[in-house]
Amino acid sequence: MDEKSLELLEFPAAKARIARFASFDLSRQAILDLMPLTNRKRVEERLEESAEARRLLSVLPGFTPGHVEDIRPLASLAAQGHVLQPTDLIAAARTLEAVADARQDIEGVREDTPRLWAIAETMSDLRALARELTRGFSPAGDILDSASPHLAEIRHRLIEARREIVSQLESLMATTEGQSLVTDHVVTQREGRYVIPVRAELRRSMQGIVHDVSNSGATVFVEPYATVEHGNALRELEVAERDEILRILQERSEALGRHRAAIERDVPAITVLDIAVAKARYAYEEHAIEPILLDERARGSQGTLLDLRQARHPLIGPSAVPVSLKLGDGFRILVVTGPNTGGKTVLLKTVGLLSVMVQSGLPVPVAEGTVIPVFDQIFADIGDQQSIEQTLSTFSWHIGNVVRVVSNATNRSLVLLDEPGSATDPAEGSALARALLHRFLEVGTLTVAATHYTDVKVYAHVTPGLQNASLEFDPVTHRPTYRLQMGFPGVSNALATAERLGLPADLVEHAREMLPKAERDLADLLGDLETDRRAVEDLKASLAEESAVIERLRLALEAELERLDKEDRQAAREARDGVAREAAALHRQIREVTAELKRSRNQEQLERARTTLGVVQSKLRSPDLDIPAAPSENGAEVKPVAIDEDIRPGDIVRLRGTTTEATVVSISEKTFQVEVQCASVRMWLGVDSVDKVAAATRRTNGGVSLKVRKLDRDVPKELDLRGKRADEIEPALDAYFNSATMAHLPSVRIIHGFGTGTVRNIVREYLAHHRLVSSFRPGESNEGGDGVTVAEL
Repeated sequence: MDEKSLELLEFPAAKARIARFASFDLSRQAILDLMPLTNRKRVEERLEESAEARRLLSVLPGFTPGHVEDIRPLASLAAQGHVLQPTDLIAAARTLEAVADARQDIEGVREDTPRLWAIAETMSDLRALARELTRGFSPAGDILDSASPHLAEIRHRLIEARREIVSQLESLMATTEGQSLVTDHVVTQREGRYVIPVRAELRRSMQGIVHDVSNSGATVFVEPYATVEHGNALRELEVAERDEILRILQERSEALGRHRAAIERDVPAITVLDIAVAKARYAYEEHAIEPILLDERARGSQGTLLDLRQARHPLIGPSAVPVSLKLGDGFRILVVTGPNTGGKTVLLKTVGLLSVMVQSGLPVPVAEGTVIPVFDQIFADIGDQQSIEQTLSTFSWHIGNVVRVVSNATNRSLVLLDEPGSATDPAEGSALARALLHRFLEVGTLTVAATHYTDVKVYAHVTPGLQNASLEFDPVTHRPTYRLQMGFPGVSNALATAERLGLPADLVEHAREMLPKAERDLADLLGDLETDRRAVEDLKASLAEESAVIERLRLALEAELERLDKEDRQAAREARDGVAREAAALHRQIREVTAELKRSRNQEQLERARTTLGVVQSKLRSPDLDIPAAPSENGAEVKPVAIDEDIRPGDIVRLRGTTTEATVVSISEKTFQVEVQCASVRMWLGVDSVDKVAAATRRTNGGVSLKVRKLDRDVPKELDLRGKRADEIEPALDAYFNSATMAHLPSVRIIHGFGTGTVRNIVREYLAHHRLVSSFRPGESNEGGDGVTVAEL
């Protein structure tokens, strides 16, 4: 990749921003050393690592590889037999623990991060070695007695030996003679030996070895002969301590050296993981993502090749105005025009820097759907780096860049040109710019060029393969908006910009008068077009806003209608349940009155019971007990069944719950039963067990036999009461139990559904007192659960 272009695009500054998120120096430097790749597969792998790291942080927000150092040199030295210092061993242990912890964390989410797990899986779990390396070491690197039993024993003996020597010297100084010899009653050390301070003039009176003399010469530090052997023994113990410490360090260094190969593998692996996590943390802070890489098979097509959506310059931050830009769809060269200080250079750098970052495997601040190809080279001719020392003018510097670009650009390259042909004669510069664009068009190089030349705008308009675009300029405020408009050339607005930056208005106006009329007309035309376009954009935005308001109102209205509909259905359901409960209570009263009638023996009681029965039946026929239709979820109503007319002898009736018809022979007002003739069988049934047939004509579908063999086939083993009114439930049950009993069914299933439980309660209360039911129970899960009651007959 062209290093000069990478500098112009400020790629090092972008890498430095991401490196701030690294956990340790090794990964931080690796990010700063990143370079763009040209192999699509490797770019894709790096981007996948970044994407997986974002998923990792979404599950484990606090994940970090921890404190890691490059311990490979330490492991190499240890493997060669060098003895490492305690601080080196502690650093190695911290790194080994960090590697093992990172491996364990990623293993826990390996299903969501397969690529990161493929890296972490190669890392070793050397926590046991890490514990052994630092066993008996303080955090500061001091070697404690617990480092080895032998070291603890030596140090214990050292303490005893020192105590013994000090005790002897103190006793010597405490004698009368000793008190006259010493200058101070203090035991001190010189050259590792315990001594006492003796007056210089009395030196001959103290037999011993002189180890030092004070600066004044008035005191000599003497080791009495009486403690020399003890001092020698102490020195031997100190040597033994040093040797044991050396043995401990050597043993642990060798243990580290034996794992040199694993460490050489683990350190680069955890560095790659930390780079991925650093990219993910950068992505969260900058709202960056991994864009789609262009399929190589689409590179030669006429479709979109580069599609930036809501792209922001990575170094500007939140204040950057997002820009959307496309290359392809019939053109490979985009000519960008617009006002001075309008953002053309920033646009070029945004396109180039984002492409470089993506090819380096870095997330970029763009919206979903962004597509970026993998370029073999990215060239940029941006800015002005003239040099007096090198006698390099602005034009010369630009031409030097252009020579390099023209010589190396291919149909897989990206070229970014900031005002090509500028800093020279406008006519020649314009011609040079058009010639350059023509060359890149012939080669097939994707190119974005910023210019102020009118001839170049016209060339882009009339030449297939080129497209105009402009950065907006607000004609009201005379300020740039930094928004890019595809397919529309812009004007430079140099005079308006100069006036905005402080140039006197009369001077600007004089300059405007000096413009050729054609130039003024063209500028006015483009300005008017820009004003009209902005008006259309404002209208579209206003219509979109109004449409959104209407849609919100429509949704709110639908929600309110749905709420009212639910309230209506709930009210109807509650009314229905109330009527059903009242009707059920009246039916219970009918049964009680019927039972009283059966028990009555005198005329007065009989008349009273009949009166009560009449009142109850009148209430049942009252319009107040008309049951509202049960609303369904789809709004349809369940229509109630019409009430039967009075039954008289000679009427044709149908046994409820069956298809069997019979003729009424007689009626018993005493028992409220009817005697019916069915074929050759005559029987008594409750008046509420039959329905009057509307048409008196008897069916002729063959003789009806009440023999068990035929009834087994005709009488169903279940009765469905769903949709029935409360006053229909008990008559239906009574008729059905009569028929089922005559058919010798051992048990039947009553389907009443779940609902509010009203129908279920009526059914089970009725079954508890019915003479034909021996027992009942709720249905099992495979029978319909609590929406069904099973009765044993």
